[in-house]
Amino acid sequence: MSNPHLRRELSGIALLLFAVFLGGALGVLGMAQLRGGVDIRESVGPVGYYLAYPLVLFVGWPAALMAPLAPAVHALRVFGRLESATDRKWMMFFAGVVTLVPVAVALGVNPAAGEESRAAGLWGSFIAFYWRNWFGGIGAWLVWT
Repeated sequence: MSNPHLRRELSGIALLLFAVFLGGALGVLGMAQLRGGVDIRESVGPVGYYLAYPLVLFVGWPAALMAPLAPAVHALRVFGRLESATDRKWMMFFAGVVTLVPVAVALGVNPAAGEESRAAGLWGSFIAFYWRNWFGGIGAWLVWT
């Protein structure tokens, strides 16, 4: 496989397939958590389970739903549909969303200390708990902004 164009096309296809698979795994995990009678390991196997479940556990549902968009946007770059600078801007946007949205959700939901929040994830609950303790409710929102 010495043709660089073919290699780029194959990596773009792989990125798109990964985005679709991750999106499907998140969808199946959501149905399983809503008790829709779906077995996630039967639907997407252990790979899908171990991609989706830790992601949702760590950053919560709102940020996890953005995760399949990152490889999809990067695939557009690989296919030549986005410029390199635009791709970098999108990746920085996704990094900011994954970092800040769980904290905002946790500040809004205000889960009790040690309580699992599917909306905010461990990251958002952890950061919001300490920001609220250090800065108070209004101060935590000001730090977030």
